[in-house]
Amino acid sequence: MRKTHLVGTIRRNRKYLPKKVLNRKLNVNELYGLETAEGKVVSKWKPKKNKDVLMLSTLHDLEMSPVPNKRGRQVLPELPVRVKPTVVLELKN
Repeated sequence: MRKTHLVGTIRRNRKYLPKKVLNRKLNVNELYGLETAEGKVVSKWKPKKNKDVLMLSTLHDLEMSPVPNKRGRQVLPELPVRVKPTVVLELKN
């Protein structure tokens, strides 16, 4: 094994992706995906009302991680903590 990983978003050519993931209806900020025994993950995330993001990864699991605001902390403790998939957070860095 060469210890290389695949991480990225899918824009076109969704032909070979599982229909179970593609046809799934999600609510805002919901994550759904499938993982194979070899560790390949196909996931779908809905960050906004009219937007779906499809992602492939061999490095990450189906997890959501908390995200601080732009200043690095929550503004008020009463506010809900924002979360994003770990795949998205790693792609930004």
